[in-house]
Amino acid sequence: MKATFARDIVVMGGSAGSSQALVRILSALPANFAAAIVACVDAPVALNEALSSREPAWLQTRLPCRHAQEGTKLIVGTVFLLPSDVGGSISSGGLVSLKKMTDAEGAPSRIDALFSSAAAAFGRRLIGVVLSGDNDDGTEGLKTIESHGGLGIVQSPVDALQTRAPSHAVYANHPDRVAMLDEIPRLLMQWTHSS
Repeated sequence: MKATFARDIVVMGGSAGSSQALVRILSALPANFAAAIVACVDAPVALNEALSSREPAWLQTRLPCRHAQEGTKLIVGTVFLLPSDVGGSISSGGLVSLKKMTDAEGAPSRIDALFSSAAAAFGRRLIGVVLSGDNDDGTEGLKTIESHGGLGIVQSPVDALQTRAPSHAVYANHPDRVAMLDEIPRLLMQWTHSS
């Protein structure tokens, strides 16, 4: 395990089944969670509407939740959800940039692009989390996070609605932790020094 100190940026990504996983993680985090969270999941319409209307109570979370917009500045203790139809990157100043993703051969997935930009910007301050998914998204991005000194968590495939993304990430990455979904909030609190 890498040296421990407070990490203050968390990026999470997944595809099929990941929105349910995200809701469970967020519902277990405290109001004083000591990191900004950027999530790139396949959010259902209901979740998008809840975030757009600033009604995070539907998510059963104590954290404020927002849609990330071009130029959004990350704030500790706040969740930023990337819109479902765009990719995002994060600069070293904590600003979000959004762009339409292409399906071009060899182009990184929106999760890998987010994870890789965050790794370059924040290095060892970062925690990456790969959630349920039916593709290989997140594997390369998590490798990049770990190569920059960040920590990686993968939802246990036995606990995921769709196992391909977490299984691929576990096999390819040897992440810092493979965790059941209900264990992930505790790890995030431990690694960010939240109480």
